[in-house]
Amino acid sequence: MVEEGKARGAMVRSLIWPGWGHLYAGRRKKGWALFFLALLGLILLGGGIQLWLFPKGAVVKEEEVAISDEGIIIEEPGEVEKEEGVTSTIPLPSPLSISFLGGGLILLLATAIYGIKDTRRMVNKPEEKRK
Repeated sequence: MVEEGKARGAMVRSLIWPGWGHLYAGRRKKGWALFFLALLGLILLGGGIQLWLFPKGAVVKEEEVAISDEGIIIEEPGEVEKEEGVTSTIPLPSPLSISFLGGGLILLLATAIYGIKDTRRMVNKPEEKRK
């Protein structure tokens, strides 16, 4: 059985990042597996957010304007026409971005829940003897 103080520390660490509590308690293989699965979930989430909010690679088009020596704009860029009924500039998510977001969220939540439950089991059950 894991010591009481070490078990509490492992649970707190598992709440902060999946796998960290296992590493703290000495279960290296399971700890690193959970750690990297949670990291993969975050990477998938980030990729899904990027695909959703910046679907064309976040290329920003700059317009040139003529400025006088005093810093006054001489020529202004053309007016942008707004469509009626459009209230947001955030694009609709693509199926690929939804897949990345969903997969990342599921993976991150699954590793977090498993890590916390398994850390709680470490507190209540003795460690399995290794051959």
